[in-house]
Amino acid sequence: MTIEYEWTRKDLKKELTKKRNNVNLIYLLGGVILYILFMYDAIASELFDKLVILIGGFIFAFAFSIILWLSTKIYVSISLRKNDKKTDKAYGTYVIEATDKMISVTINEQTIAYNYKDITKFKKKRHTFFIRTADDKIGLLFKEHIIGREKYRQLLDIVSKNVSC
Repeated sequence: MTIEYEWTRKDLKKELTKKRNNVNLIYLLGGVILYILFMYDAIASELFDKLVILIGGFIFAFAFSIILWLSTKIYVSISLRKNDKKTDKAYGTYVIEATDKMISVTINEQTIAYNYKDITKFKKKRHTFFIRTADDKIGLLFKEHIIGREKYRQLLDIVSKNVSC
């Protein structure tokens, strides 16, 4: 089985931003809940104006959103720069070839090949799976939305039936 797809720096940036945005939503909801908890006494008492507390809540949520947005931009920028230093050939055309004995990935004419018997780590999640050998510290990650649903499932079937760990 052979699968071919393109992976660019823009794709990685989109992945990192999406991953960070999910975390930011949780932080924002947690911040709003904490604001409500801290302001509960003021909300319940007659001494404070409810409109001022509500406007303060909107200002807090807006300012916190800007801080989270800026932190995402900084995180993505640092992560991209770090990735560029570590893997200079990570972007380009990927060709995955899976047989009954091995799986190989060719990235810009550089081939990484794993025999199934040498794979020491096989981790399957909902829409991704990861393989690694004891010799290779980086490993290979395969994502369903990048490869395509049907090809991903075929590749996962081939790898999972041949990997022993």
